[in-house]
This record gives sequence, structure tokens and C-alpha cells, in this order.
Amino acid sequence: MSEPLYRPILREAFQITWRGARLWPLALAASILLSGSISDVVWRMTNALAPQASLSSAVSLFWARALQGWSGFQITDILIGGVRVFQISALALILGFAVAGLSVICQGALVFAIGTGRVTKRLRVRDAITVGARAFWPVFVLNILGAVILIATRSLLGIIIAMAHSAGSTGIYLLYLASFTVFVLLAILVTIIQIFALNAMILQGATIVQAIERAAKMVQQHWVTITETALILFVLSLGAWVAALLANALLAIPVFMLLMTGLLLSSHTLVSASLFMGIILLIIVLLMVLAAFITLQYATWTLLFRRMGEGGMLPKIHRWFRHLTHGYHVPGA
Repeated sequence: MSEPLYRPILREAFQITWRGARLWPLALAASILLSGSISDVVWRMTNALAPQASLSSAVSLFWARALQGWSGFQITDILIGGVRVFQISALALILGFAVAGLSVICQGALVFAIGTGRVTKRLRVRDAITVGARAFWPVFVLNILGAVILIATRSLLGIIIAMAHSAGSTGIYLLYLASFTVFVLLAILVTIIQIFALNAMILQGATIVQAIERAAKMVQQHWVTITETALILFVLSLGAWVAALLANALLAIPVFMLLMTGLLLSSHTLVSASLFMGIILLIIVLLMVLAAFITLQYATWTLLFRRMGEGGMLPKIHRWFRHLTHGYHVPGA
């Protein structure tokens, strides 16, 4: 090729993002568990730098306060309070599972819509959601595996942070910096493998084990191209947030003028309306930028997966057969 692979991939991904605005709500929901963004992974790992109280100290403090408060309660109060805590906890678990389930379904739906090339044609979002729902449990397990690895990685980073704070020596801080770099790279690798495995499951009907193996092999064989693509997406994410800030700054000008007019006229209604309008515009711009960029991320990784992992005659026949029979099914679903 006369140009790097990521250039035509990004051009087509931008086209898909622009023409597939119907996929933006799916992208917002999918990003709850898997955004596909390298900058998001770096941000989450960087948050581990914040000093946090240890779990044992937090539990002991909570237990001590609970013991102090129990002396003034009767048994019936404790029982009623326990039932209410159980109800609130159960409701929180149900809502949490519902949100996570929506994200899992939208992940599969987004990959299906992009990977089958139906974004620029007549796309029925309902069909994409149906495919995502059929692959719910395998994709859900894949998300759990990715989350467990990322949490374990951050926990190890937190242990090294605690060692650096307690020891205070130069060697420990150097060890911390090296470990932080390794853990961030590991988190990025896990995220890329996860999204490639998601593509293998949705587009190729692979099992969880097969999907992870194919994704890991693809990263091993094409790590240079994948690294270039990840760096480009990281820079684009920074540019997207700068564009969002500039857009909000421009939109803030008429809102500010309306606010000043309300203050000069001593109109509480106009002041409240201008503040409300400013908040609504801020939220809308941020959500639109986030939705478009997440769609761009998924489109880039999906197109890259198809270009690197579905070349040759047999994969083309396989894609044609699946498209003809609409046989998009993940084993174990």
C-alpha cells in the first residue's frame, strides 16, 4: 500500500460516524462498560494516583460508628432498618444490572451495524439491537473478564502507590513510575483485545475462548498498526474535547448576554431561563461529542478487525453466508 493502513480506516470511520448518527445513542449506552477509547483507559488508570483510604480503615471506622449508634435503637428499629437497607441494596443491584445489560446489548448492536456495512445503507436499529440481545451472555462474560483484569491492575498500582508514600525513597518512586507505565500499557492491551474479541464474537460467531485467542493473535501479528491507530485515536480524543470546549464557549456568548439582560431588567424568570438554557446546551454538546467519538472508536476498531482478521476467500464466503441467512449467533448465548 502507498499509505499506512490506519489512514483509509480512519477516513471510512469518519464517514460511518457522520452518516450513522442513529448509532450515537447506542454508542453512549455501549460506552458505560466499554468505550473503546484509549484516553478513557489512561484516565481511569491515572485516577489511581489519588490518595485513597484503605479498605480496612474504612470498614473499622464504619463499624465503630455503627456500634455507637446501636445503643440508642430498639430491636424493632434495627430490624426495620435492616429490611430497608436490603430493599435499597436490591433495587440498586437491579438498576445496576439493567444499566450494564443495556451497555452489553448496545456493544453487540454497534459492532453488528458497523461490521456488516449497514450504516451507509438502510439500517434498522431494531435488527442491530436484536443481534446484540441474542449475544447478551457471552458479551456480558467478556465484559466481566475485562473489568476484573482492569480492577486487578489498578489494585496492584494502588499497592505500589502505598509503598511509595510509606517508604519515600527515590528507588520506590522510580519503581512506581515504571509500574504505572507497565500497568497503563497492560490496561490498553486488555481493552484492545476485548474489543477485537467482541468483533470476533458478533461478526464471526466465535466462542469467548476463540474470540480472545483470535484477538490476542491479531495484536501479536499487527501490533505496529494497532499501536499507530491507538496513538492517533488518543490524539483525536484530545482534539474532540478541545472542540467541545470551544463549542460550549461559543454557545455561552448568547447565554451570557441573555443572563446580563435578565440581571439588568431584574427579571428572575429570564435569569433562571438563561442559566437553565446554558446547562442544557452544555450537556447536549458534551453528549453529542461523546456519542460521535465513541462511534468513531468502534468504527475504527471494527474496520481494522475486518481488514486484518477477515482477509481471504473463506472469510468472504463466511460473511456472505451469514449475511444471506442472517445467522449472527454467538455460541453460548
